[in-house]
Amino acid sequence: MKKAVVPGVAAALLLSAFGVGVSPAHAVELRVTSAEDSGPGTLREAVEAANASPGEDTIVIAEGLNVQPESPFQVNDAVRIVGEGNGAGISLERQSPPAAGLENTKMFSVAASLSIENLTLDLKPKRGKATGIEGWLGSTVPAISASNCRFFGDLGTSGISVGSSASSIRVVDSTFEGVGTPFAIRGNPENVEIARNTITDPFGLVFELGASSAANQ
Repeated sequence: MKKAVVPGVAAALLLSAFGVGVSPAHAVELRVTSAEDSGPGTLREAVEAANASPGEDTIVIAEGLNVQPESPFQVNDAVRIVGEGNGAGISLERQSPPAAGLENTKMFSVAASLSIENLTLDLKPKRGKATGIEGWLGSTVPAISASNCRFFGDLGTSGISVGSSASSIRVVDSTFEGVGTPFAIRGNPENVEIARNTITDPFGLVFELGASSAANQ
């Protein structure tokens, strides 16, 4: 199978050592090597390239890299983001909310499926509250997945908040520290898998948008 090469982004065939399988047709595999917010080898450029490429693309962030975005990553097409080896991180320490007191700072704003693996998400912006993954208002998101991830932040931080927009939420082998006020994970999915997680915030795990959903049964 031939792989698409995206100009300006380091694209590579991901070997089994990375734990990444064969991509579907038309998907691209991208490598992030820069912690900067824009330019060659950055996560933002990789996400933009994935948005422009049909199919679920895979982005691998180099081991030990700590990406520091200055604005949310907009996910418009299905993508899988993986920390290489012992993992990588994304930090909101350089980001502020768009309007003081009016809106949370977001790390990922999603209108398509997003899967994250082997990542540490530092949800402490310059000021205000923050959300790790947030679904776009009015959008329909097929699936949100987090595996072997660590979410941590201050009071008022939310880990995953997709409201009623996500059909499926899967969170496994992950840790939530200081998040969950008002919630660690929020949604009303038709399908849910929550397993082997550690949630230290006293508010814990909440699915609140519909007593009839599978998440509340």
